[in-house]
Amino acid sequence: MKLRLAVHVEDLWNEWEIQVLVLASFSLQVFLLLFSGVRKRATYNILSFLLWLAYVSADSLAIFVLGHLTFHIYGGLRHGLVLFWAPFMLLHLGGQETMTAFSMEDNLLWRRHLLNFVIQVLLAAYVVGKQWKGESKQLLAPMVLMFISGTIKYAGRISALMLAAEQTTRRSRVRRSRDSLMAPGYRVWLLPDWLRIQELTNYKRLILEANKSISAYMGFLMDIALPPTNRASNNYNLLQQRLSTEQRVYACYKLTELQLSNLYDYFYTKIGAHFEKEERLNGWFLQLVTLGSTFAALFLFAWADLRGNLFYYKRADIIVSYILLAGAAILDTLSVSIVISSFQAVQDYGRSHDVMFSIIRCVHPEGKAQWSHKLAQYNLISGCIQEKRAAAGGCGFLECIMFNVLGMNPSHTTYVDVSHELKKELLDKLIQVGGHEDDVWDISKFTGQWAKLELQSKMQIESSSRAHLQVLLSDSIDRAASFMSSVLTWHILTDICFFHEDDTGCSSSSGGPSREFSNYMMYLCSEYGMYSGSDAGNVMLQNAQGFIYDCLGDCQESLDQISAVVRHITAKLGHLTPTEFVDPREKLINAEPALILAFQLSEELLKIKEASDRWDIILNVWMEMLCYMAFHCESGFHVEHLSKGGEFITHQRPAWEFREEEENSIGDSQFPLTREVEASQLTEENLNLMACVVVATCYHRQIYPGLSRLAAHVEELWNEWEIQVLVLVSFSLQVFLLLFSGIRKRTTSKLLITLLWLAFVSADSLSIFVLGHLTYHINVGLRHGLVLFWAPFMLLHLGGQETMTAFSMEDNMLWKRHLLTFSIQMGLAAYVVSKQCQGDNKHLLAPMVLMFISGTIKYAGRISALMLAAEPTTVEAEPIQELTNYKLLVLGANRRFRTSIGFLMDKELPLIYMCRDYYELLHLCLSTQQGVNVFYKLIELQLSILYDYFYTKIGAHFEKEERLNGWFLQLVTLGSTFAPLFLFAWADLRGNLFNYSRADIIVYYILLGGAAILDTLSVSIVILSFQAVKDERRCHDVFFSTSEREAQWSHKLAQYNLISGCIKEKRAAAGSGGGLLKCIMLNVVGMNLSHTTYVDISHELKKQLLDKQTHVGHHEGHEVWDISKFTGQWAKLELQSKIQIESSSKTRLQALLGESIERAASFMSSVLTWHIATEICFFSCSSSSGGPSRELSNYVMYLSSEYGMYSGSDAGNVMLQNAQGFIYDYLGDCRESLDQISAVVRHITAKLVLTFQLSKELFKIQEANDRWDIILNVWMEMLCYMACNCEAGFHIEQLSKGGEFITHVKLLVLNLNRPYSLDP
Repeated sequence: MKLRLAVHVEDLWNEWEIQVLVLASFSLQVFLLLFSGVRKRATYNILSFLLWLAYVSADSLAIFVLGHLTFHIYGGLRHGLVLFWAPFMLLHLGGQETMTAFSMEDNLLWRRHLLNFVIQVLLAAYVVGKQWKGESKQLLAPMVLMFISGTIKYAGRISALMLAAEQTTRRSRVRRSRDSLMAPGYRVWLLPDWLRIQELTNYKRLILEANKSISAYMGFLMDIALPPTNRASNNYNLLQQRLSTEQRVYACYKLTELQLSNLYDYFYTKIGAHFEKEERLNGWFLQLVTLGSTFAALFLFAWADLRGNLFYYKRADIIVSYILLAGAAILDTLSVSIVISSFQAVQDYGRSHDVMFSIIRCVHPEGKAQWSHKLAQYNLISGCIQEKRAAAGGCGFLECIMFNVLGMNPSHTTYVDVSHELKKELLDKLIQVGGHEDDVWDISKFTGQWAKLELQSKMQIESSSRAHLQVLLSDSIDRAASFMSSVLTWHILTDICFFHEDDTGCSSSSGGPSREFSNYMMYLCSEYGMYSGSDAGNVMLQNAQGFIYDCLGDCQESLDQISAVVRHITAKLGHLTPTEFVDPREKLINAEPALILAFQLSEELLKIKEASDRWDIILNVWMEMLCYMAFHCESGFHVEHLSKGGEFITHQRPAWEFREEEENSIGDSQFPLTREVEASQLTEENLNLMACVVVATCYHRQIYPGLSRLAAHVEELWNEWEIQVLVLVSFSLQVFLLLFSGIRKRTTSKLLITLLWLAFVSADSLSIFVLGHLTYHINVGLRHGLVLFWAPFMLLHLGGQETMTAFSMEDNMLWKRHLLTFSIQMGLAAYVVSKQCQGDNKHLLAPMVLMFISGTIKYAGRISALMLAAEPTTVEAEPIQELTNYKLLVLGANRRFRTSIGFLMDKELPLIYMCRDYYELLHLCLSTQQGVNVFYKLIELQLSILYDYFYTKIGAHFEKEERLNGWFLQLVTLGSTFAPLFLFAWADLRGNLFNYSRADIIVYYILLGGAAILDTLSVSIVILSFQAVKDERRCHDVFFSTSEREAQWSHKLAQYNLISGCIKEKRAAAGSGGGLLKCIMLNVVGMNLSHTTYVDISHELKKQLLDKQTHVGHHEGHEVWDISKFTGQWAKLELQSKIQIESSSKTRLQALLGESIERAASFMSSVLTWHIATEICFFSCSSSSGGPSRELSNYVMYLSSEYGMYSGSDAGNVMLQNAQGFIYDYLGDCRESLDQISAVVRHITAKLVLTFQLSKELFKIQEANDRWDIILNVWMEMLCYMACNCEAGFHIEQLSKGGEFITHVKLLVLNLNRPYSLDP
């Protein structure tokens, strides 16, 4: 009975399989359209998880369906309608208006989506071409229309992703900086708007103001706009005088809510792209073309059906086509309606905006929330109690999956509504502080001034108690070990005060908001580690939890009463005594001082008779802390959480923009404003050329029948060898990745990196397509039965090679998405095998099972390696060991690479001490060439190991807790690959494979033999890796076989010279203007063919930098040691040491150094000044020291221009563009001498005031070497400053692109045991 039921179910699935898959793809689109918009105003983890599943599954399902359709035509003409379903996959891949990206990583990977777009269009065209029949001409027009609609919609999605990415990456911001700064909405609150402030209580006026300010607030949240620097007490006075309390709260928070809703539409939907002036693919014209194409296709299909032209198709297929067509028409109509009813559709021009506002008011009523209005709550004591109960009860399998895989914590975090009282308290405080005359406005520091001012205003508090509270406030904030220490202190004392009042019955209305703020701040610190002072804050938090766990052990019976637990903890805190720490680093991680201070503060606060006064002080601490964190968390945090219901902390940041904007200081530089050069676009001539090619092709097909016969012959060959070619191409990609992926860590070749990117991205799509392709290949006959063996190889290929698991850090961050893909691929492979397995193939069962085991282990190992790299662990630095030979260097690199991870990603505990004796020994040791090579080789080995950790499986092999990439499963995989090869060869020799195609047998031999060879090479690569050398035992001498001279990075220094670059751009503009290929390589692939060059890093440059660091480390002056600031101290010390320079000239140079560095408008201003000065000195008088100085000058300019590194927000980028414009203007006056850069430099020199004065004083130094020593010291200090202050992910990202010398400089700081500053 069960067997007959299984057979019946299988028959039903075979009959309705393709229809179910196509309708499932359509259902995903319906689900995304209806529910994706909810996530910006909901905090439901289940809904977010379901949306994630739908979003990630859509692409895989569409590709599988396209492969599935390939052979469905062989079922007969009654299945000919499948050609009509291929364009719908493009339509579905184009997504809906309400969701283009699930996370910010999708925007960053827009190039990958672009490649997928090209692949999908080709696959859809391939499916239609394979299944087209001459007698189906009545479906030609609907098919073409659906192709047009699908292609436009998918291209619009890519364009929206690219547009959002341009505001996400620093490199893209350089190109669009002027637009974001000079946008009309940047100066939103000029005086005329403030005079009309009463209008802000009007819903329509709020929407208009939110639309005007979208560019400014986008830059403000992403840290790419100019920071607020001036107070505007007049603005706050106007706000307080002209609006009532309720009106103020409504206007401020509703405006912020609308602004953030617009930003969500910009980053995660297509809606923002619709209203971009430069956007074409999402404009109204193509939107209407898409809508018209869909409705026209529906009409033509229905007309053909009514006329009886579809009688020979299955009625089920016709019904599915109607569902897809009607559904597409409805979804497109809804998409247009969503765009029309969006907030950005209201523009302040003409009467039309009144009509649009009426529509918007119906769809988005004034009372409808645009974010969750929830405040996340995590209480440290309550959380520990819940974890204690969970540990006693045990953790179920489902809860384990929800927490570790899905990231859903079901119990520790709760949510409360953001109360009106809480909003009012915070806004009133901002207005009060904004109108204050003192430096309370400065939120770059957390000083506790708000609470101190509140304490001073409480006249009823005794002076002695007030003075003691002032001291304790300073101890808990100003003199706290870290920001996390302050949060922990005030969090515990808030609970102590809150539950003490509950016990005594004297509560205050301020207690609720204060505790909500306290729990919210603890949630931010514990959940995201926000501004917790590197890993030190996280360790301190864990230590505090450990203390609470110990306290809970003594009160097991009262765990249900949190007030009793708090009393017990308070009593235990009263018995703690402060301890003195020998190592200052212990103070950064020990939680006891913060807990003791919490007890002391609570004692003093509870002495205040009026409970409201006590809570006013506590509330002011939390409000100042919240505003401080809002401006100092990571730039992507705010935008990332717009898609998760929003965070209240994000709403505080735009609130500070209620201020009077003054003219920016951009124009104060030496360079006037110039027009930005626009990117090259596809010209009309290119389109005409493409049209001529198409016409010529059709003409030749008619004139030369021989070409038609050739095409038919090629098609027959392709039909015969199609599946074999696809499988072998998949195998070839793996061979290419294994052989060449390791080279990218030591090369700067853009071509190789692009080819590796293409291979890496194409691998998954091709494997999914092959799995779908295999589904119906068994129907051709038993001679193709070997295809069941090719499905496990797709798992093996998806598992990747040991030398490449991730192409970029985004792949590691998206490991959960790869895990879902792994599950889908496993199901598809098992499905293919089950569909094609025949009863008489028992002799192939064992090899099939073994290959499945090998493929599954390998693919799971890749996911495990990605997860490990996404959450790296760090340890404290070990002292530098004896480094007398290459083997000891490798051992030292292995022992310190985890510290290097923390140091490069800003998770390392700060180093405090410097040892003068150590520097004296080091200075003597490094006097030889061998000492220089030793240190740089150590850094090179450390970075090579880091590359293996983040981008390959090699690092995972040596993790103690790692099982899926351990040696046991590695050997199981190797054995599972060789065993099928032996079994298959044995079956072939015995003649058991006579009924299979010989071509299939050969392909299988290639796949099996290749897999065995690749696995053998993989094991060899792991054995010969640096991490295999663990200690000095003799057994490791066998593994130690790598060459000392083999480079582990590119050893190249990128060079971008501002003047030379402008000359090249001037020549390019005078020439052909670039062309389509250069435009694609620059904007899509990211390859700049001419402006950036590379030079080998000289030994002299390395020695100069290392000698300077050891010299500075030995210096007694503390201000010289501090590299958290760029002060020019290194050059000043070098200038003081030059005895032969006249005192007057030395004094003048000291003043110019201060003016060009310390008193410069920005860091970018200093870079520009010294870059031009270096060029002037280089072409005026050469010296042996001139080469390293100019190389560092060009390198720093490359970092500033290519990545916008530390350019002081977009102001630095605009300044750089102004400098380029200045040079362009003067290049027009010396066109004849463009080939002689020295003549160009001389021509420009007289026009730059500060640079001219600086170079003039430098030329007064008679010895050229002395002049270059000063310049070189400026660049070396600047490079060290940039190395230790750039974005955390920059260094790890560059490891996969040949490496950057600035990363070596930062690790040099670590290996020399140098801190950032002397402040703990």
